[in-house]
Amino acid sequence: RAKKGRLNEALDFAAGCKFLGFRQLNRPGLFELGVSALNVGQQDLFQYSVPVEWLRAAIANNATEELKSDLLSQIRRGGLDVQIAKNGSITLVRGDEEAIKQRVNQLVDARRAARARKDWKESDRIRDELAKMGVVLKDSKDGTTWEIAR
Repeated sequence: RAKKGRLNEALDFAAGCKFLGFRQLNRPGLFELGVSALNVGQQDLFQYSVPVEWLRAAIANNATEELKSDLLSQIRRGGLDVQIAKNGSITLVRGDEEAIKQRVNQLVDARRAARARKDWKESDRIRDELAKMGVVLKDSKDGTTWEIAR
């Protein structure tokens, strides 16, 4: 019965979104809360949370390219870049590519150490943190590789 209730809630949510005009229901990242970031401080996260929400809404509603460009420019003027993943997730990024790679590698190394200690809770927390940054991990017998989802 609980599953039926969750399904009904999901269907009600999707119907409400469609009624309100959202066009990109197949991109769940557009409906996330908060702001994901890579190498960005808390102050910037707070400062740009509203423009990111507006950008999500603009994308979900198939707004004009001019409007989306204006929102992106507003964020980029602050020295940040914006990555939009295929699923619609938006990640704010500060710094050059080398600094970003260094931060991701630090987190991947910390996750590897947590897994070696069998600290699964910490390993999962780091994986979730990387996922919020748009980083996809691939574990294999030869180790862990990563890429930024675009």
